[in-house]
Amino acid sequence: MSRSSTKKREQVALFAAAILVAIGGIIYELILGAAASYLVGDSILSFSLATGVTLFGMGIGSLLV
Repeated sequence: MSRSSTKKREQVALFAAAILVAIGGIIYELILGAAASYLVGDSILSFSLATGVTLFGMGIGSLLV
C-alpha cells in the first residue's frame, strides 16, 4: 500500500467522522429544543435556549481542548 493511498484513506475517515459528529450535534440540539418546549411552553424560547446552551457547550469544550 502506498503512502498516498494511506493518506487519502485517513483523510476520508477523518471527513466521515466530522460529518457524523456534526449530524449528531444537530440531532442533539433538536431533541434538546423539543424537550425544552415541554418545560418552557414557548417553542421559540425553547429552541433559542437549546441553541444557546449548545453553543455555550461548544465554546467551553474548545477551551478544554
